[in-house]
Amino acid sequence: QLKLGLNPTPDTEISFWKTRANNLNSISEQLSSKPNRRILRALEIAKSTYCTDFSKLCREARKARDEANDNVKYLQTLEK
Repeated sequence: QLKLGLNPTPDTEISFWKTRANNLNSISEQLSSKPNRRILRALEIAKSTYCTDFSKLCREARKARDEANDNVKYLQTLEK
């Protein structure tokens, strides 16, 4: 709605953050899965240049997930 020049309602804002939290929770689960931890370990062992970028990506995903979950938590007080 913001892209259209409209002001979102509280329900729209809550829906946005719930969807974002669900997506980021799913991404976070995938990034912390055993296969991905093995990939990160292999990158570390190989001293790959991708290791730093992959670790940074994981940190950024966790930070965004935490923000989205916090926003959902606080915005839910607006729901009836």
